[in-house]
Amino acid sequence: MKTALILLVSTLALVSPALADMKGAKNHVERALQELQNSTTDKGGHRVEAMKHLKAALAAIDAGVAFDRANVTKSEGKKKGQK
Repeated sequence: MKTALILLVSTLALVSPALADMKGAKNHVERALQELQNSTTDKGGHRVEAMKHLKAALAAIDAGVAFDRANVTKSEGKKKGQK
């Protein structure tokens, strides 16, 4: 389950590098985290473990967004605010 979750989140975050896609991926991860937080059963500790991974995924998505805002790729040219 751990590997599948990491693979899913990584795929969501990396398939489309556009900022809008990162926002969409973040929304999905946040909804999944909320569902797990609202759950009343722990499933042998797997629910808590999954929540840890989702929180790490959110941090990775935020880091990716920050990186994208600070760096220029060949296809993008200059970033906003640069002249």
